[in-house]
Amino acid sequence: MELGKDARLPPAGDAQYLLQMVDEIGYGVVEWGQIHAWASMTGTTLTPWEANAIRNINLAYLSALNEYEGKDVPPPWHDGKIDRAKVEDSVRKALRGRSRGNR
Repeated sequence: MELGKDARLPPAGDAQYLLQMVDEIGYGVVEWGQIHAWASMTGTTLTPWEANAIRNINLAYLSALNEYEGKDVPPPWHDGKIDRAKVEDSVRKALRGRSRGNR
């Protein structure tokens, strides 16, 4: 499995550039030396906060990957897109099941 290949990450607003940096550096166990080498090779000046954020994003990604690997679950965030037909069908089934249980 190639880490990050199918990463579905939430919108990050003004911090989106950090996710782009993580994507360039790579997913997996990222050591400080790798972040420093990437910054040096790309001519990017990172603040200590940014370097720390890059490492923490990577660690959070790995943690979630380990927790949910092999499970068919949606991401723990909502992208704002709602499939109204799917919601309507789910509600209809839930109500139908409930009305049958009350008989």
